[in-house]
Amino acid sequence: MRILAQVPGSTLPLGASRFTSITLYYAILFGATAWAFMPEEQRPRLGAMPIPLPSPARWALPTLAVAAGLVWRAWSGTPDGRLHLTILDVGGGDAVLIQTPQGEAVLINGGPSRRALSEALGSRLPLERRRLAWVVLASADKRQIAGLEAVQGRMDVDHVLVAAPLASQTSERMIQGWREQGTPIDQGRIGQRLDLAEGQWLEVMAIGDQGATFLLQAGRARLLLPVGADPDTLPLLRRHAEMRGLTALLLPACGHPALNPPGWIDWSNPWLLLFSCSGGAGEAGLSTEVEAALQGRTTLRTDLHGDIEIITDGLRLWVQTSRGNAGK
Repeated sequence: MRILAQVPGSTLPLGASRFTSITLYYAILFGATAWAFMPEEQRPRLGAMPIPLPSPARWALPTLAVAAGLVWRAWSGTPDGRLHLTILDVGGGDAVLIQTPQGEAVLINGGPSRRALSEALGSRLPLERRRLAWVVLASADKRQIAGLEAVQGRMDVDHVLVAAPLASQTSERMIQGWREQGTPIDQGRIGQRLDLAEGQWLEVMAIGDQGATFLLQAGRARLLLPVGADPDTLPLLRRHAEMRGLTALLLPACGHPALNPPGWIDWSNPWLLLFSCSGGAGEAGLSTEVEAALQGRTTLRTDLHGDIEIITDGLRLWVQTSRGNAGK
């Protein structure tokens, strides 16, 4: 079984599903199968006419039920003309998935777990589009990027952006693997932009010893992602006027005080604060200054709310979580 599981395409992660969806699926599947194997004289009739079912067709109904489920899932994942940014719940570290209005996908970091990232991407990417336009290595910390090994060899990657020092064997091994696959490798630089759509881009705002900080601009929405920030990075960002009045701010290291200097949150004044935390981690480690800055602000955390998805058309903003809808 292990040998078969290593064959490319042998596994297809679908991620988490709602209990009601699973129940309905199996009810239809079992009902169709039971009807197919029922003796012909016992099958329900439409009026006075029996419903004949040749032997080869006995497997048609279960097959159609499965096919219908796959078609529904593929249809539900089609682009909706809006930009989606999702902070994936991968059990710690940062894994940020950006989906453009045209359906292209950009993945920043991957967290510490290959399994968690694989399940998270399986629940977010449509079945017919298991491809990433960009994979961004934005942190030198192995715990932030080890999960990306779930992507290598299992998903097509158009480009890789390296915006952090290759400080571990894990990162060096992944880069070498992509080179061998012929995937273009770009070296990140401050001011570099990845164009996502008209009026939407991902910009490298800073690069330090631990990695990079990105600004996602989508119309009026501005979301700051300091996924590879170090203690010297955030104070430097105050030079940029666009850092004030942010739409959303991802607090690095789940709000650890060393990476969230005093006054930074108040100065940037984000409407929404995001945490990527593992279970049990979090507010007990916040400094007094950070706790004070959180008062009166909308705050979402992956360990409490699951995946955090921000959707925008450039003018309006919707926020959803996998453990309840966060609102509009």
